[in-house]
Amino acid sequence: MENNTRDRQPLALIADDDGNFRFLARTALERSGFAVEEAEDGNRAVAAFERLQPDIILLDIKMPELDGFSACHAIRKLPGGARAPILMITGLDDIESINRAYDVGATDFITKPINWLILGLRVSFMLRANQALIEAIKSEYHDNAFFDSFPDSEERNGEEAALDPEVLQNIRTLEKEIGKKILPKVAQTYLDDSPGIIQNMKAAIASGNLTLIHDYAFQFKSKSEIIGAMRLISLCKELDNVNRRGSLETAEEVILEIETEFERLKKTLRDLLA
Repeated sequence: MENNTRDRQPLALIADDDGNFRFLARTALERSGFAVEEAEDGNRAVAAFERLQPDIILLDIKMPELDGFSACHAIRKLPGGARAPILMITGLDDIESINRAYDVGATDFITKPINWLILGLRVSFMLRANQALIEAIKSEYHDNAFFDSFPDSEERNGEEAALDPEVLQNIRTLEKEIGKKILPKVAQTYLDDSPGIIQNMKAAIASGNLTLIHDYAFQFKSKSEIIGAMRLISLCKELDNVNRRGSLETAEEVILEIETEFERLKKTLRDLLA
């Protein structure tokens, strides 16, 4: 489409239902010279694309109303949508979703937790790259060796630190680059949002609603990845696995562990930000 050649700031559309993610992504992309628009769900993303014709779209896979797969598919059918670079956002271990993202027309994918300093470079590269180079990158990412390079999440279980130091350092480095404190806002938003999600998970377990258990576990895992809450990420995965087996009694045990770990994390974050 013509947007990439216009004499103006390139426009990026970020679609994610997590406010912390949108805030950090906006900060990173604006630092790299992008104008940014946001959408909170897939329906708003499709409408925003049709209205704004952005140069690139960042779509989270899991969103309310219309998920990232459906939003990507819908955008591809719109005028200008066939050639728009679409970067799908997913979790480290979700290879099935990565393959499905390509099936619905995604140009590329990026995994959480995001390296915020690299995000702007990654998005800029996508705008400059020709189709042959994009296809080469896609092929590389499908190689099994790429996935083998990710750390094994099971190795993080046990008495590990409450927060992943690499994730914290990533945010701290972005703070230095832009000359502005952002970690306190991200941490406080996480602390404010999390208790409600935990209560929703408990209610879903009490009612035996397996679909809601999965949805809330995924939501809390995604929020925890942004802040680097390693043990909570592992527990959310465990809760979802328990849910898939239909063992509600075990799910109740896991949610108690989640509550305990969140209390530990609150103290860690408050000490860190004091």
